[in-house]
Amino acid sequence: MHGQMDPVPVDSLSSRECELEENSDVDVNIKPSPTGSGTGSEGTAAGTPTAAKKLKLLVLPKCGTKKIPVEVNATDNVSELRKELQKLHQRLQFHLPQEGYFFIYKQNVMDDDRSFRWHQVGQGDTIEIFNGSVTGGS
Repeated sequence: MHGQMDPVPVDSLSSRECELEENSDVDVNIKPSPTGSGTGSEGTAAGTPTAAKKLKLLVLPKCGTKKIPVEVNATDNVSELRKELQKLHQRLQFHLPQEGYFFIYKQNVMDDDRSFRWHQVGQGDTIEIFNGSVTGGS
């Protein structure tokens, strides 16, 4: 068995080049670049800080054609979107169903108690509003 290896920058070796054995333990440290320079616009270090930024989503009301831009954290539960829409509803005067509504993402009902990350929502994605409520399944 080998002892502990010295840290190796990920961008210099592929996982195959690291010769990882089955059931290997791997510690990963992600350090954003303090200046963001030297990595290029598509470098991994430059892309890392975006994980901490908010997701910019578009919400499409059922009776509307104009999508509403909303920002949420990937780790927020979907219920936070409901709160955010209530705030924006006052300002932007778009239609929110008074009898209740739920969210659809990629043709799947979104669970208010699950995060956007759990639903695999990505930057710039669209979430649709549907009238009504969701009742328990089987």
